[in-house]
Amino acid sequence: MNDISPFAAKINTLHKESGLNWRQVGSLFDVSERTVRWWASGYASQFNPSSVQRCDELLERISCMEEKTPEERRLRFLSSSEGMSLFHRWQKEVKKDYPILQLSSWNLYNDKFKD
Repeated sequence: MNDISPFAAKINTLHKESGLNWRQVGSLFDVSERTVRWWASGYASQFNPSSVQRCDELLERISCMEEKTPEERRLRFLSSSEGMSLFHRWQKEVKKDYPILQLSSWNLYNDKFKD
């Protein structure tokens, strides 16, 4: 079995610790479920530095949360008792702060399979 990249390990940790499903994790990067699963598989060899930075930021935020289990964190992320849910605020952030994540990920994927 191949060792997975540090980024793949971080994506897997984000998925596990957040309690979010793969589609939801992908939306925090403005990429598809398929893309985030590809990252997590360890087969992707190149990553946009913005994706790595975004993952680091999300993991840092999760580590600072009062909720201790993935199930509790998921409930906190998706709760809209204070207006917009934390999940939707973080999702909205990616479109504002990281507008090139999806395009760059797609280009890296396509570059790998060019003639």
